[in-house]
Amino acid sequence: LAGTLYHNTVTVDELDQMDRAGKFLWVSWPRCEVRAAAPSAGKSLTHWEGEHSGYQRLKPPVRHCRGVVRLDDEWWLVIDFLSSPGDHSYRLHWLFQDAPYSWEQNTGLLVLRTPAGPYWAKIGGSAAHGAWSLMRGDQETPRGWSAPYYWSRQPALSLSLTVRARSTFFWTLFGPEPGDLAWDGDHLGVKAREWEASLALQTNGSSRLIRSATRKKLNEKVGGFEECISS
Repeated sequence: LAGTLYHNTVTVDELDQMDRAGKFLWVSWPRCEVRAAAPSAGKSLTHWEGEHSGYQRLKPPVRHCRGVVRLDDEWWLVIDFLSSPGDHSYRLHWLFQDAPYSWEQNTGLLVLRTPAGPYWAKIGGSAAHGAWSLMRGDQETPRGWSAPYYWSRQPALSLSLTVRARSTFFWTLFGPEPGDLAWDGDHLGVKAREWEASLALQTNGSSRLIRSATRKKLNEKVGGFEECISS
């Protein structure tokens, strides 16, 4: 379970972010940078953004940025942007607890039936074509397992979306109830039962991935917007 494929991140061409040099040793450590970290004025929105160089060693190199936005007390939106001069295979992966679930393969929607109630996770992307996959405890590979401690593993739910492109966006929405997402090429809209949010994205490579974010409560006729970040 040490490889990048089995962690909550994006893998490029099924390669690790570092080079393995032994059972417990990794070399070519990537450089990491925090590009933004700020709450909104009302602190109902929080934004973090970072980038790593783990796939810059590939030919052609790949840039990977990740932005995380807390949209409400129990809502999280994760945005991944990958770009390269050439085509690559990009695979977004999330590992979830082993719980009863329902799964919509054509939409990337996973609903966990937890003791605390249902929990929704939806993944998608900007690419026109992609392949969603869900697996639990695969007996032939390390996929679909978690390790609470060394030399022990237990079943887990492994959810992935794979696309082939030069550049692509992935988005993942986590929340305690259904939420809708809409993408128009520059903006990503998120709508829940009590609020809606809009994020402006940019991909020029010289500035932040998430240019701005706003959120509005739907039961408020006037105002209600809170800015998360603006650059």
